[in-house]
Amino acid sequence: MSVHAGVSAGGVAVLAMTHGPWVLLACPVVAVVGWSRVVLRDHALAQVLAGASGAVVAAATSRRRPAGRCRPVPVTRPT
Repeated sequence: MSVHAGVSAGGVAVLAMTHGPWVLLACPVVAVVGWSRVVLRDHALAQVLAGASGAVVAAATSRRRPAGRCRPVPVTRPT
């Protein structure tokens, strides 16, 4: 599994979820990172695809609610 491809794909996925779909214009960067890992023979194509897709799935399933929409938790102090 390629961590380089995972970090680049996960980073684009998280940024797209937080800043909007226009960030998906950075997807060619993910492709270049993956291509470089295969050309340098550090990973096979399957490893690059597994790293990138695993990171995107992890980013999509671990999304938290934005801080602005959360209710504050009341602080209770011992009396």
